[in-house]
Amino acid sequence: VTEKDSIVGVTPNLAARLQSEAEPGMVVVSDVTQHLVESDFHLASVGFRNLKGISRPVEVFAVTSERNTLERLSSERYRRASLHGHGDAIASLSEGWSQAATGHASVNMMLMGEAGIGKSRLAAHLRDAVAVQEADLLDLGCFPYYTNSALWPVGRLLERQLDIRGERDPAARVSALERHLQDLGLDSDSVVPFLAPLIGVNKPPGYALPELDPTALLQAVLTAVTAWIRALSHDRPTLVIAEDTHWADPSTVGLLSMLCDAALPQTMVLMTSRPPARRELLDAATTIPLDHLDQSDVRAMIADLAGDDQLADDVVDSIVARSEGVPLAVEELTRAALNPTSEARFPVKLQELFTSRLEETGVDLPLAQLAATLGNVFDTEALARLVKNPARLAQRLQSLVEQDIIEKAHSGGYRFVHSLLRDAAYETQIMGERRQAHADIATILDQTGEDQAVIAHHFDLAGDIGQAIARYITALQDAQARGAHTEAITLASRALELVATIPDGPEHSMTELGLLMLRGLSVASMRGYAAPEVEHDYRRAVAISEELQDAPETMPAAIALWSFYLVNGDVGTAATLAGRLQARVFDGSGAWFAPEVAGCIGWQRVFEGELVPAATAFRQSVEGFEQRPDDQKISEYWPLPNDPIAVMLIGQAVVSLLTGDAAAATEAETLAIARAGEVPFPRGPFSMAFVKVYMAWLRFISGDREAAAALGSEVVGIGQQHGYAYWMALGSIYSGINEQQDVAAFSSSIEMLRSIGHEAFRASYLNYLAVLQADAGDLDGALSTLNEGLLVIEKSGERLHLPALLRTNAMLSIRAGRDLDLAVADLRQSVAVSVEQGNAMSVLRSSLAIAELDPGLRPPDWSTMLEKATAMISEHTDWIDLLRANQLLNS
Repeated sequence: VTEKDSIVGVTPNLAARLQSEAEPGMVVVSDVTQHLVESDFHLASVGFRNLKGISRPVEVFAVTSERNTLERLSSERYRRASLHGHGDAIASLSEGWSQAATGHASVNMMLMGEAGIGKSRLAAHLRDAVAVQEADLLDLGCFPYYTNSALWPVGRLLERQLDIRGERDPAARVSALERHLQDLGLDSDSVVPFLAPLIGVNKPPGYALPELDPTALLQAVLTAVTAWIRALSHDRPTLVIAEDTHWADPSTVGLLSMLCDAALPQTMVLMTSRPPARRELLDAATTIPLDHLDQSDVRAMIADLAGDDQLADDVVDSIVARSEGVPLAVEELTRAALNPTSEARFPVKLQELFTSRLEETGVDLPLAQLAATLGNVFDTEALARLVKNPARLAQRLQSLVEQDIIEKAHSGGYRFVHSLLRDAAYETQIMGERRQAHADIATILDQTGEDQAVIAHHFDLAGDIGQAIARYITALQDAQARGAHTEAITLASRALELVATIPDGPEHSMTELGLLMLRGLSVASMRGYAAPEVEHDYRRAVAISEELQDAPETMPAAIALWSFYLVNGDVGTAATLAGRLQARVFDGSGAWFAPEVAGCIGWQRVFEGELVPAATAFRQSVEGFEQRPDDQKISEYWPLPNDPIAVMLIGQAVVSLLTGDAAAATEAETLAIARAGEVPFPRGPFSMAFVKVYMAWLRFISGDREAAAALGSEVVGIGQQHGYAYWMALGSIYSGINEQQDVAAFSSSIEMLRSIGHEAFRASYLNYLAVLQADAGDLDGALSTLNEGLLVIEKSGERLHLPALLRTNAMLSIRAGRDLDLAVADLRQSVAVSVEQGNAMSVLRSSLAIAELDPGLRPPDWSTMLEKATAMISEHTDWIDLLRANQLLNS
């Protein structure tokens, strides 16, 4: 070429730009060329460069030396020899990428097979093909130490995209994220609060934290990550590779499922997994199963690996037989056969092959062992603090790279070339030395702000049970705060296994109690309070509370348990717990929690139908809170998600209305709304939903369906705004109430509440369902429903609703022409029970129902009963039923 600029295009431009990055005497190549020549030369990365005229960051490699024969064999592991027998899989991957890259389809694929079968090699083959194109590669590597660290692979991918792995300043990290999002055209205000925690900044400065329930928060994070990846793939084909998803944390599995369902344009999602793969991923992707190679493929692979070095026929036959068609075994056995320093006898098992390699002359086994203790993937910063001479670490690591023990990881740092090789290095350590290494690693990672679940795991493997339990608890609480309840359950379960090894005593019991409560919360969040696992954990927690009655720390746990059983329809067990709490207040050991306990007693009495004692308890509770200083109104040990003052105030409203004082009820409702409104998230909105759902119930039983429906809609709205699935479900019971209420829809709402473990007030809902059935002409079905409701009351002990069901049962029996004397008896019993409860509203309604019977059925003392009923009602109460009663008496 004689003329300047006679060769033009991307390639010469890239070469010219690379030339400027080389120091005198240095040969440099791009990352694309690196894939082509790494089998023949040792290469060292000098970092990523933004080169003029090139649309993507280019990783530049310096050529350091030529490889010898055995090293060339090692680097060929992801190339021709390793792909024998996988022609169909290669064709499927190529076709999938072609469809995705050309925008014809969104493609999701799963490579599935046992360890060593070739999953990573096929993924690398596709990665090589994509790397030479104008396309993006997004790697989500999954590793065993991070199976309980929610979205760990996503956080590392985000750090690589932002190029902030060495940056510790939170503000700098957030700034890099903001610039990145701006380049992608994404709104920082709506994305940063969700992505910043993934890079270690839980409270990004200048951003309001999302006011979402943890479960809804996780979904919002997954949605934000999906939007981010969508933006990355907007103008160019993108390959998302998630390797070893059998080690993926549940939240990352959820993300991959969401990505597959999102059908992102120009995007292919490729996952690999050992069997059995996660069901949700199998359902979302086309599975490519990888089987063992047949003998002809094995022989062809051996020939390629051996190259010019001929192996004897008996040696080849031995490799064929011993490898059993597993490509990794073929490679390692061929390596051993070609290595003049290896023993003549081949190891029998694949794990022994790797052990033999590690024991070869020149292999830095101590360093490999330390690295293996850090995990499949490891960072040089942590490793440098473990070795005695950090100055030689880079040289020692390069030696392991050249010996094909480790390699540069896509996520940064290094990784073992195969997880089985890492396992072999790990298992060769002496137990005492390995435990000490884990202890040192845990301390180092703790200082660098590593994920608490990983630190807990290292303390666990170090045999430091106390530290492991403490870190597991911190990790599971972090997981719960992020909505990662599946990870939290696993962490709690492992901590409980460790607690079981601690000698019996107060410390053992208190730690077990706390863990049971935490695990129960996560199980309930995932599967509802009706899940058998919740019942199991909480029953055990009750037993521990009985053993530790004198310990003040058990009082918050006892309140949480009381609330669970009350809501779950076991008023009797709740009463036992409430009685113990009250006894602790009376004997002085629980006096510090007296207002909270009094409020619990108030609600217990409401459910039992003892309204006068309930009123006394609520008054004592509110007065107790008023006596506390403003900054100490709510104890830091209050265990429930609501504000106790708002809850007690609405309790007062419930009791006031039922006992006949509508004006007092209105005043208490106003105070409850005001209190809930001044409490910040998360308790404030949760408490507001609590207050308004009881207001809806009061309107509902008062016959004001329109107001009940409006309040129910407000509760649903609060649930939607903050991601409270529970309040969305409970609010929907009332939001759909209208004059043309559908029987099937209301029945479905009741069952939906039951499915999440909410049994409270079920008898009241069944009472209304029976009315709907009767209005639809199904009297037999209505009476059957009422019978079910009466059985619910008998089983649960929730007697508050008994008068209403007796009254409805009597009136429908009369309509159906059933035993009329029995119907009148039911009405009398309804009056008697209402009087016993102090339920003036129900006394009035049942007495009025008797007074309005046909003269032939109406008992002679009906007027006396009605007079007593009206006398129970406050003069400030303006009820239609009261007006009708007075009209009857006056006439």
